[in-house]
Amino acid sequence: VAFSDVEEWGVGTGINNIGLGLRLRYQFSREFAPYVGVSYTRYLGNTKDLREREGEDVESSSFVAGVRWWF
Repeated sequence: VAFSDVEEWGVGTGINNIGLGLRLRYQFSREFAPYVGVSYTRYLGNTKDLREREGEDVESSSFVAGVRWWF
């Protein structure tokens, strides 16, 4: 949440964005579990307006992959 517009940073007043992610993990053991997933972000309010004015996307999706590993 931003309390003021900072156009140099592309941030508008209010709630800036919302994100959603989903990951699928296969746990070989408690210590090792690879995963794949998808992530979605959408900009809101004044931040959305600033991004549209600059010709930038207001929604983005990405794929993620990784490993949860601990010892």
